[in-house]
Amino acid sequence: MIRIRPIVACGALVSLLACAEGSKVESEQTQRPANLQLVDASAQSARGELLESTHVVSLSKAEVAGKLAPILSAFNLQAQNGVHIYRVKYQTQTPATPAVPVVASGLMIVPDVQHASNAWISVQHGTRTSKGDAPSVTPSEGIFEASQGFVTLVMDYLGYGASSQVFHPYLVEQSYADAGVDFLKAASTFAAINGVLQGPLFLRGYSEGGYATLALQKEIETHHAGTFALMATASAGAPYDLEAVATELLQNEILHPVNIPFLILSYTKWLSHNDFNPEAIFTWPVANVATLFNGQFNNAYIGSQIPTRKVEMLESDLVADFLSARPQTNEAVKLHSYLQSQSLTNKGWQPRAITMFLHCVDDEVVPVSSVKKIKDVFPGDNVSVITIPSLADSPKYTHGTCPAIFSPVAAFLDILQKSTAQ
Repeated sequence: MIRIRPIVACGALVSLLACAEGSKVESEQTQRPANLQLVDASAQSARGELLESTHVVSLSKAEVAGKLAPILSAFNLQAQNGVHIYRVKYQTQTPATPAVPVVASGLMIVPDVQHASNAWISVQHGTRTSKGDAPSVTPSEGIFEASQGFVTLVMDYLGYGASSQVFHPYLVEQSYADAGVDFLKAASTFAAINGVLQGPLFLRGYSEGGYATLALQKEIETHHAGTFALMATASAGAPYDLEAVATELLQNEILHPVNIPFLILSYTKWLSHNDFNPEAIFTWPVANVATLFNGQFNNAYIGSQIPTRKVEMLESDLVADFLSARPQTNEAVKLHSYLQSQSLTNKGWQPRAITMFLHCVDDEVVPVSSVKKIKDVFPGDNVSVITIPSLADSPKYTHGTCPAIFSPVAAFLDILQKSTAQ
């Protein structure tokens, strides 16, 4: 059972680490694994190869407990251990056709105590536009999970960290699938060298990370089931049928100033073949929009620059055509096609692991309708949909304060406890 209590906004984690890179704060319980410098990063390396790991900082159990106090209290949990935090570089590929080799990065957070379950978790983060907010650049996400004994991975996504020269393939399924699996392989190499045991694997993600989590689950269960012992996943606050969600959102007069422009720029870069013109979609020059998404600016700044009124952001005729029963213009037709191709609910795949979908009823960014028909698509008994209403005596849960951001961890702990009791 998922335990839900009022919770701090996820943005409170951004300043979680007061320690600067290179801090000598070390755990007293175990020696941290040594840094690895295996090979030079090279396009000749195989996918999933560990290229480099660098120790960022170690935090004692007391330090972790202090920094995570509001979140731990919200879920009636306590820090179980301190953590060693590493920045990892590994080989993967872009979702281009043909794929192009690229060096990617992420965080690997290792508990300073080896727990009986040896459980691992891969955490997929929400939408970030500033390259300076990448997990491996500004460590914060994943420490909560590691405080509960999980060996924790948080990939930067392509376009951030070591692959910052690449434009982020936002809501492009294969980018999360490939980078996520390759990170798991690289982390497994790190673990084998440093005596970190591998037990059951969990996946969780929120917002963009919820989409990334389901994409990664699909990839693991389809192509790597014998490699990773996937036990449970939790995708939250995310769109899965992208075409349906986009159609619903574009009927509103107020639009999200980050997600929709980001998606259009991403699909222009990664899915079109010079036959899709974003100038026909935006009401102002694409170059101006693209500048805001060059990695220098965060979500808040972009939100202050791009108008949220639909008529000021997007061409009205294009929107009307997109929403019509039979779109006619090239861009409307192509956009429908792109959204269909990247949706995760129309592929005929069925989840095998315990699979949870969580969503706050009052989410103002991704409508709760995103999960309303999930059981029609994934009817298995292993799949559950959990909608979270706002509390009567508290402010409504928003996209940024929904308990589903962190509540899957408590559910995973329950699953682990039940599995070990059998």
